[in-house]
Amino acid sequence: MYQNSMDESDQKDVWYDLYIKDKEKAVKRNPKTFNELIEKELSTRIGMSGYSNIKTIEIGCGTAAASYRFALRGADVTIMDYSESALAVAKVRLEPFKNRYHVHHGDLFKDIPDELFGTFDISMSFGLAEHFTGSQRSEVFKIHHRLLKPGGFSIISVPNSRCIPYVLIMKASKPLGAWRVGTEIPFSQEELDSILSKSGFSSYSINNPSYFLMDCLNWGLKKPLDIISKRKININISRFNKRTHLDERMGFVFYIFGENEQ
Repeated sequence: MYQNSMDESDQKDVWYDLYIKDKEKAVKRNPKTFNELIEKELSTRIGMSGYSNIKTIEIGCGTAAASYRFALRGADVTIMDYSESALAVAKVRLEPFKNRYHVHHGDLFKDIPDELFGTFDISMSFGLAEHFTGSQRSEVFKIHHRLLKPGGFSIISVPNSRCIPYVLIMKASKPLGAWRVGTEIPFSQEELDSILSKSGFSSYSINNPSYFLMDCLNWGLKKPLDIISKRKININISRFNKRTHLDERMGFVFYIFGENEQ
């Protein structure tokens, strides 16, 4: 993750708590696949040609769980993060692929080497853009586009401002000191449309594959219990993955696929 409106020392403390303290747990969680929506997109775009010639970059990579999935398939992966704590965990996770991963530590807006722009088949971030304010909020999407080679595409996920249970628990948590990730401002679909239309992509799509019923149980029940107990409560909500007419509008997360022209 990267700097936002918190001061630098506080921000580093946040990511230390999230990553270093949970390092052992984080590196044991190595899922091999993405969600159904992303897997379908990858199948369409990459298909049988395979990943051996694919170059990806994950900015604000955290523990590099997404890059791990691509490296496992044979891709050459690059990761970047402002947090040294996050990168320490990411390096452990990617160690099996030592000849196929590259690490950059620094600020997304100042420290990306010029030679990286225009060189990647896939640029991606998961839960990054919402941590910025002002002009940086839209600039992060432009940077995704600038990193792409002709014909490349971006995968970006951000939270939905219309997911009411998520917004309510975030607002309630902050005064209690229980919101652990600092500044977080979710997006509406209208804001995303406005930003993406000016980001340089030749085409883009905004998708919401979430299950709103599961989001209600996660943010309305599980998260409050986690906060009250000060630990993660094990509640299986996956059986509530039932489609409703509210999913697309009010589900928790948007996935954006943006394409660079050939």
